Amino acid sequence: MSNIIKPTQLENTFTKEEYSAIYKHVNELMDKGINEHQDKYYYFEKLTNNGFIAILSPDNFDMSIGNKLKSLFSNHIPDPVNPGFLFARYTWDSGDAPSLMPHCDKSEKFIGCYCTVQLESTLDWDFYVEDESFQMNKNSSVWFTGTHQPHWRPDRYFGPEDYYDILLGQSHTDNDPNPLSEQHYLDVDIKADQLAHKYKDSLLSKTYSKIYSDEGCQ
Repeated sequence: MSNIIKPTQLENTFTKEEYSAIYKHVNELMDKGINEHQDKYYYFEKLTNNGFIAILSPDNFDMSIGNKLKSLFSNHIPDPVNPGFLFARYTWDSGDAPSLMPHCDKSEKFIGCYCTVQLESTLDWDFYVEDESFQMNKNSSVWFTGTHQPHWRPDRYFGPEDYYDILLGQSHTDNDPNPLSEQHYLDVDIKADQLAHKYKDSLLSKTYSKIYSDEGCQ
């Protein structure tokens, strides 16, 4: 089974060819939306609560992306399963301000290794795992245990034309005999909430206020 890992940053995550392959699919989907519906985000999912637009399925991305992520996950966990991953663009075009509250992910049934890769952007935006901050660069990534370590981003002003693209990946050890319990998720929710309260008056004042809106936020 996997263990909780120390959050690690990696530069130059994808090769030039792999990076181009990501945007080949993104741009093709945008062009399809424009040509068929006059909306470049028509074939994307809008997650208004966090202020981003996403391609949730990895199926149409080039196989090199999943293969690369699996190889990189093997540096952190034994025998990783084929990773799930998604593309997300933080933007006001989602319908709300981009934000990310402290949280642990619940998309894995087992202890999960996660990564976030910065792609194209018009601004800088730090990434935090618990209290540790990472200054992100184009094509840099952070690797961490997303099911156990609350992660988040501080308040950031986005203008109407600003955007911030990322690729999110997740995996777990094949044949892990110990699924996570409901109590685990209750415990990490408390941990994330404590972290949000710690920073709500400094780094998260605007983001924290979104939990009281109709849409709420993660």
